[in-house]
Amino acid sequence: MLIVGLAAVWSSVPGYAEPDPVQILKSGVLKESKTNYQGQQETTVTSALNQQHTVQLVKRKSPNKQRVDYLLPPRLRGDITLDDGTTTWHFFHALAVVEKSESGAKAARQLMTQLRNAVKRGNTTLEYLGEETIAGRKAQGVRITNARTPNRVREVWLDQEFGVVLRVRDVAPGGRISESFFTRIEYDVALPDSDFVWVTPPGTSVAAKSDGPPIALPRAHQIAKRIWGGLLLPKYVPARFELRSAHELRIMGEPVIHLRFTDGERFVSIFQGLVGGPQPEPGPAGRKYNLLSVRRGRVNVLIVGPLPVPELQKIADSIP
Repeated sequence: MLIVGLAAVWSSVPGYAEPDPVQILKSGVLKESKTNYQGQQETTVTSALNQQHTVQLVKRKSPNKQRVDYLLPPRLRGDITLDDGTTTWHFFHALAVVEKSESGAKAARQLMTQLRNAVKRGNTTLEYLGEETIAGRKAQGVRITNARTPNRVREVWLDQEFGVVLRVRDVAPGGRISESFFTRIEYDVALPDSDFVWVTPPGTSVAAKSDGPPIALPRAHQIAKRIWGGLLLPKYVPARFELRSAHELRIMGEPVIHLRFTDGERFVSIFQGLVGGPQPEPGPAGRKYNLLSVRRGRVNVLIVGPLPVPELQKIADSIP
């Protein structure tokens, strides 16, 4: 009670003003864009079914390059996420797949504008959480709450001097909690440019993020068996084509399995999901590729590729 009373008195002293959370976030984005750093980060994701814990080495080179090397658990050691300021590359070493997407730098620049507009419209509320020491650094905390979904909350703690997010905690409506924090961090370190140049490892397949998160083929079999009885694989594909990766798309919450075949230059995609369920929208067919949709029992199969329709039909006819 004494602490609460003192806080009330202090807040009423002339000249005292609680830090503005919008300004903390805005200043943090600007400061971080000018900062080079390297540190070790731990991430824990907890859901109703399990808990996952990872350890990463994070490097950032101003203004917009970042690299994350996964150290633990052992099965993820060797995975890399690299943002070179233009493109983000995520290498899943165990699957020999590289996921390619747009750089996150653009989204970071738009964040403050979107956040300010959301606060003005009353869709988002911001709350100052006070100060805390994280990884030996003084940090200020801000809680971000979605007014329409109040059980969706994000808490971020930013280094007061350099603006780097030292800890972030996300709570999702279903109760899923994700928390990342630095255990150590160094600033103004010399980081070689070569750390932020992407070179695709030999023997890997490059996929767009829109293809869906890559999964192991046994996992694709498990999902398909549980939902519609089993994964459908073609007995025929054109010469030199082979299955290179499997992906799981979630469309309106429903799973769709995406199998990618390649001859080293061209790709053919086979999507499969329950009849009556949502289907992927690869875009209109044209000069670059053709589409063919067939039904196999309870499963819709969509085949997409830069091949003549009769060739796609041969693939379809070979699917039991």
